[in-house]
Amino acid sequence: MLAACAIAAATITGFAQPKQNEGWKNRMKSEMVAFITTELNLSPEEAQSFWPVYNQAAEKRFEANRGVMEAMKQMLDAEDGADYKALMNNYSKALQNREKVEGEYVETLRKSFGDEKAAKLILTEEKFRRNQINRLNGGGPRPEGNVGPGHEGNGGPRPEGGHRGPKPGPRE
Repeated sequence: MLAACAIAAATITGFAQPKQNEGWKNRMKSEMVAFITTELNLSPEEAQSFWPVYNQAAEKRFEANRGVMEAMKQMLDAEDGADYKALMNNYSKALQNREKVEGEYVETLRKSFGDEKAAKLILTEEKFRRNQINRLNGGGPRPEGNVGPGHEGNGGPRPEGGHRGPKPGPRE
C-alpha cells in the first residue's frame, strides 16, 4: 500500500507547475493521493494505471473551474457602465463548459474504472474535500459515515426539515 501511495504521489506531483506557494499545494495533493489510494484500496499495479487517467481528467476539471473563476473575477472587477451582457454571457459559457467537462469526467471514470469504482472515487473525493474544510475550520477529520446531501455534520442523515437544532434567529 505504501508503494502505491509513493507511485501515485510521484505521478500527481509531476504535473505541478512551479509557483511561489507550491508547498501547501503539493502537500494537499500528496494527502489526496494517499487518501484516495487508501480509500479505494488501490494496489501498486492499479495505482500505476489509475493515476495517469485521474490526473489528466483532474487537470481538465481544474481548467474548466479556472474559466468560471476568471469570468466571475471579470464581473467583480467591472466598472459601472461595463458591458454586463457580455460579462454574463462569458460567465454562462464558462459554467456550461464546466458542466460539460464534469460530465466527461464521470464518463471517463466509468469507462476507465467501471461504475462501482467510479462511484466510490466520486464519494471519496467529496469525503476528502469535506475533511479538508473541517480541518481548516479547526476540526479534525470527519467521522466515518455517509457523504453527500443530507449527511452533513456528524455523518448521519439530517432530521425532517433539513436542519439540526433550532433555526437561527435574526442577527442583531
